[in-house]
Amino acid sequence: MLTILVVDDSVHLQIAFKKVLTSSGYRVELASDGEEGLRLARSIRPDVILLDMMLPKLSGVDVLLSLKKSRATEKIPVIALSGLPRSNEARLRRDGAVSYLQKSNLEDLDVLLQAVDYALLMPRDDEFNQTAFLPNPPVVEQGVLRFGREGIAEPEQGSGSGPRSVNLGNSASSRTE
Repeated sequence: MLTILVVDDSVHLQIAFKKVLTSSGYRVELASDGEEGLRLARSIRPDVILLDMMLPKLSGVDVLLSLKKSRATEKIPVIALSGLPRSNEARLRRDGAVSYLQKSNLEDLDVLLQAVDYALLMPRDDEFNQTAFLPNPPVVEQGVLRFGREGIAEPEQGSGSGPRSVNLGNSASSRTE
């Protein structure tokens, strides 16, 4: 399920956005100020961020600039939200926002969904990586590459079912087959 982080200090907008986005199939995380939004963006790495520009503790512009300077979050599409005039749109796009929505234009929440759909069309880092298309991508744990679904226990000795493992280390004594 795709995750959207909503960073807005308006509880009313948080509730409205959460209702619309969850009913459209998205998982929604909420932050009420810039510092919390930046912390959540770094920890959960959402697919899209809806970011108010006028926030307590850390402004939306400062959050946007921090997100775009960090290698871990630079590719996350950010939709800037503001009550300010569209004259700020060009500057926000230069700073890294993929689109700009005026809060006064959000009476029709389809505009929000269209902006999210557009943001999701942005190229992702892993979309040309072969493992991005695997139903159960491999996971590296303690030098061992594991293939299989999460939550499946390792097979007992002699059992032929369960995840396959490939040792990435050079030691012959630590091989798993």
